[in-house]
Parts: sequence; C-alpha cells; structure tokens
Amino acid sequence: MTSTNNHYRNTKEWRKRHTLYYIEMAFGHRCSRGELLPLDRIQAVEELSLSAFRELFSGAQLYHCGGTYEMASEQPVIEPYSVIVGYTQRTDRYWKYVVVLSRKVAAALDQKSVLLIRTRHHGTMHFVTPPQNPFL
Repeated sequence: MTSTNNHYRNTKEWRKRHTLYYIEMAFGHRCSRGELLPLDRIQAVEELSLSAFRELFSGAQLYHCGGTYEMASEQPVIEPYSVIVGYTQRTDRYWKYVVVLSRKVAAALDQKSVLLIRTRHHGTMHFVTPPQNPFL
C-alpha cells in the first residue's frame, strides 16, 4: 500500500465511508410485574418497531430468542425476547428517533426498560444483486 493510500485511510472521509453501525433493540415478553404479555401485544410492538427501523435504516431484522435476568427480588427470570436489528452508516440523524421508539415500546409493554445497543464497526454495507445471466 502506498503512502498516499495510507494517508487516505486516516482521513475523516475514509472513516465515514467505512464505518458501519449495528443498532439493536431487545425487549422481553414479560411486563414489569413478571407476567407474560399477550402475543398480540408483542406482535403489535414488533410490527411498529420493524416499520420504524425500515423507515430509518431501509430495513430491519427480527429475531426471537430467550434470555434471562434477575428481578429486584433477586429471583431469576427466563423469558422469550424479541430483538430488532438495523444497520446504517449514519446514526447521528436517527438516534433520537430510536430512543423515542424504545421508550414507546417500554411503555406499550409495561416494562421498566428495553435494551438499546449502538455498536460501531469498521466495515461497509453492500447489497448484492443476482447476475443478469445466472449461467455465468
């Protein structure tokens, strides 16, 4: 790599083009009292979140998984979780909307909080299309 390329790699422009943010919002399927929430309520919040992430980040992914935490009474709780994930190269203009959405989700599900993660990675995003001639 030449010194010109090394210099470019250290510029603000290069870092901006090669920075990828991973945005994750996760919420459990129990309310703050520990009761399982109705499935239709969970699905409504998932749809709202997916729609918002789609508008903000041009797409999103939904994962269903399980998780655990300890209640204030030190009782362990194991519950299903929903995780909404989006990818973007810019978060500065969208972050406040994601925070507002997270607060709405917490209120709609009667939870003390939801988990919101913003992780910065070195990388780029590519949308790969199929070849025009699939036999090549």
